[in-house]
Amino acid sequence: MITLIQKYRLEVAAGICGAAVMVFELLGSRVMSPYVGTSTYAWTSLIGVVLASLSLGYFLGGRLADRKPHIEFLAGIILGSAVTVSIMLLLKDSVSAIAATLPVMLEIKTLVLAVILFAPSSVLFGMVTPYAVRLRMESVAHAGQTAGNLYALSTIGSITGTFFAGFYLIPYWGTTFGLLALALVLVCATALLLGKAIFRAHFLLPTILVLILLSLNLFFAPTAYAFMVDTDTEYSRVLIFETQDPYTSKPIRGLMMDPYGTQAAIFTDGTDDLVFEYAKFYRLVDYFFPQPNHALLIGGSVYTYPHDFLKQFPAATMDVVEIDSGVTDLAREYFGLTDNSRLTIFHEDGRMFLNREEGKYDAIFIDAFNSGSSVPFQLTTREAIQHVHNMLNPKGIVMVNIISAITGEQGMFLRAQYTTYSEFFPHVYVFQVDSEKKSDETQNLILVALTGDFVPTFISSDFETQRRLQLLWRLPIEKDLPVLTDDFAPVEYYRRKAL
Repeated sequence: MITLIQKYRLEVAAGICGAAVMVFELLGSRVMSPYVGTSTYAWTSLIGVVLASLSLGYFLGGRLADRKPHIEFLAGIILGSAVTVSIMLLLKDSVSAIAATLPVMLEIKTLVLAVILFAPSSVLFGMVTPYAVRLRMESVAHAGQTAGNLYALSTIGSITGTFFAGFYLIPYWGTTFGLLALALVLVCATALLLGKAIFRAHFLLPTILVLILLSLNLFFAPTAYAFMVDTDTEYSRVLIFETQDPYTSKPIRGLMMDPYGTQAAIFTDGTDDLVFEYAKFYRLVDYFFPQPNHALLIGGSVYTYPHDFLKQFPAATMDVVEIDSGVTDLAREYFGLTDNSRLTIFHEDGRMFLNREEGKYDAIFIDAFNSGSSVPFQLTTREAIQHVHNMLNPKGIVMVNIISAITGEQGMFLRAQYTTYSEFFPHVYVFQVDSEKKSDETQNLILVALTGDFVPTFISSDFETQRRLQLLWRLPIEKDLPVLTDDFAPVEYYRRKAL
């Protein structure tokens, strides 16, 4: 077996580096997400930079292979990629934190970050296959077959790396240990090509450097922030931390997936209340549909609102759709989620749940975000809202948390949603969570859509209810944007305008 591997060591090296490209790219999305989010812009920058770097690597690798067709140079390239991966791993959080503060558009932030962190290693990965082709080529007569075989093996490696990273490495190992393992595998590929020659000083010293850098990552790696938990789930990189609520000064435990804000939080001093004011607006459901019996929430996060809903309505039940079972596990461990016979949890994409139209609800709440800068477009479209409408009982209500302005460019997302909901609901209202915000400022907004003929007076004898009802936006909302559809829903463009 060892003899066979030695015979085909160029092919093995090409396959390993092909896998390394995709593992590196997929892990890269988790490196970037806490700082620039997981929007289409982040993925576009990452994929574009990796492809551009590979192209440059193919060009440089081919030229260098013709000038110096020696296996030691190929081994040096692979060892160099191990060094650059190790350096990136050590500096990723510090560099990402700096890039996130740049006073430029999100597209530029993501592009700069991708170039700094991922271009050097990707160029070196790209150099490997053309170099291996040159070393394996014995005659011009078989040049096509030689090149085809090695590029096929490299692509097979990429396919394997994609499935391995997505299905196993990220969910079970996480970002840091995944990158650490990648660097070690690249060192092993170098050793495979060199054999005993790896102990020569000009190879041994970089190898020792890689091991030192990886050791620093394990024990002394700097982080931009101090987190209780920094872990990867199937869908997200999740950060849990403790701090003080800026409004009440009470201690809270929060969860975030990107730099655009805390996605969920609980008080840690025993206070049994919602931390975020926007979530308290969901309590208005009792004004529009008194004593709902059965409700649906799309976007469970750490399940603070389901707890509040079941406390507010002791006879009611709630279904919660949360795509990420890993977040549910964290909610149980760190945010006090417990089993409740009146709470049913579905781990699936919210749109897939809506498509089935199973069950009828008095109220549907939608609070789903990929990240602070990105919303699942498939939950915003005419087709999705048709399903929402169909799943409501007569006189039912839907309440949606939207982060947007109302007027101006920053309000494009809200106005597109308002127009789309108005296609199905005769009464659509918008509430400002923060009355201090101007209409052209990005803010939390609650969109309320009613199915029945009930025309509310927006007057209540309950003080808290009335205080929130008074935050109704009473001016006309322009319908100056097209209805969002599955075919055309530029929600990330609209959301970028709101950042």
